Amino acid sequence: MAPNPRSEKIKQVTNRITQNCSTEYDVALAVHDYIAQIISYDMDAYNKILNNENFDYRKVSDASMVLDSCLGVCVGYSNLAVAMFTSIGISAKTLSCYALGQSTEGKWSRKNVQSGSNHVITAVYVNNRWVLMDITWDAANEYQNGSIKKKRSFCRVYFDPTFQFLSCTHKLLLN
Repeated sequence: MAPNPRSEKIKQVTNRITQNCSTEYDVALAVHDYIAQIISYDMDAYNKILNNENFDYRKVSDASMVLDSCLGVCVGYSNLAVAMFTSIGISAKTLSCYALGQSTEGKWSRKNVQSGSNHVITAVYVNNRWVLMDITWDAANEYQNGSIKKKRSFCRVYFDPTFQFLSCTHKLLLN
């Protein structure tokens, strides 16, 4: 069976950005930083999804499509990270959660404490433990009305946060 060119591209990019990493933790940080810097949050797509407009969701959620277009929503950020990690043999997965982001009033209430998922983050298994990261919230760029705008520099606030810190804004939905 011939290798999938889309998977091969993800692996090539991952190998390139992690070539100088000496530990798996460094690899996790390199993947986080790369995605946070190059992927823009697609507000146009988010609004279409929110309004149930006809839209090809794969464009902002499929790892290869997100890498090619540099546009995604939270699940696209996470799917890309998972694809990058697994392409080099590191276990990773997406985690559903409820986050106090775009679709909320920014605070916990009786209603949203009992709500289902509205967000996705990434977990990667490195150095014999699971490291959580919300690359979407650490990302620097936003795409809206057909253009990219830099919100700020990317950050690492949500890379390997303590569970207590993450719980201030995210409720993990573990099954």
